[in-house]
Amino acid sequence: MTRPTAFLSRDCNTRDSLTSVSKLEYLMRYTSVAVAAALTLLTIGTAVQGQRGDPAVDARSLALLAKGKALQAAGNLDAATDVLETAVTVDPRNREAFVTLAEVAQTRGLPG
Repeated sequence: MTRPTAFLSRDCNTRDSLTSVSKLEYLMRYTSVAVAAALTLLTIGTAVQGQRGDPAVDARSLALLAKGKALQAAGNLDAATDVLETAVTVDPRNREAFVTLAEVAQTRGLPG
């Protein structure tokens, strides 16, 4: 006599094991896809966050930057350095003040 199988016999208890295998197979198929999608979204999210513009720079720092550039153009490098350092102190987010301060330091022949 043939052994009963899940496909031929209603009394066989192996249907539950087939259902659990189907669930396991479903889990194995879609877990890797879900993980890949999550990593892709995470990568895109961090790339977008990395490219941000400058936040609003304090107006006092911008005024000091303009004064420092004028002093640099006039050749008064010591005073330009002082004013630009003050501009950076007022608002450390002022990138242009850092760059101009570096240009003044290069002109003066200061290392680093």
